[in-house]
Amino acid sequence: MTRLAPPRLTLLVDEPNFATPLAGAEFSFHLAKFLAILDQCASLPRDAVALWLRGHGHGWAWWTDHLQPLAWLGQTGLKLGISAPLGSEVSEAPREMPFKLAWFQVSEAQATAWPCGTVPIARSCHDAPGVATALAMGAAWVTLSPVLPTPSKPGHPGLGWSDFAAVARGYPGRVVALGGLAAGDLPAAWVAGAAGAAVQRAWTTEPAALVAACAGPPTGRA
Repeated sequence: MTRLAPPRLTLLVDEPNFATPLAGAEFSFHLAKFLAILDQCASLPRDAVALWLRGHGHGWAWWTDHLQPLAWLGQTGLKLGISAPLGSEVSEAPREMPFKLAWFQVSEAQATAWPCGTVPIARSCHDAPGVATALAMGAAWVTLSPVLPTPSKPGHPGLGWSDFAAVARGYPGRVVALGGLAAGDLPAAWVAGAAGAAVQRAWTTEPAALVAACAGPPTGRA
């Protein structure tokens, strides 16, 4: 399986925010704003940033239909990944895909049905045993979440940076922090050994601060 280093910054976009024409237009607006800021930062090139389109429970037909209007993403220079489609165990991306995929993101529910084509795999994990299993099975990297409290996981206090660091430092360059992260949290992520950071809201609400935090000195980075 192809090994791909994790992006320094991953922009996470959930299905409701890209899968309809109206949502797609708003998504395009926010991404154009983010890219304009990113291009002013020479130390954080576009190919160090990834875009993860997250949607669960869909097969290839759904993905190809919903990605066609987003074909322009292929011209952004970002690494593009999607949640692994159902039935993608032998998964070369269909020729109908409007852009090249850099990776599949595999959920815990798909842990025993990984794609095995040439597209690299990243795995979503929530604890130390899950990280160990995913990397042993060949994941290029994992996201470990939620690090901090987040509206998408109501009632979950988050792992905290101490527990995150206990896992990440055991797998240098392989564990990406996800969950509740704002720009101001990224220095703590680097100190804790994060190989990268994935954010869902911060890239639209504080893009300049986020780019600056990712482009800063990698103190403590694994």
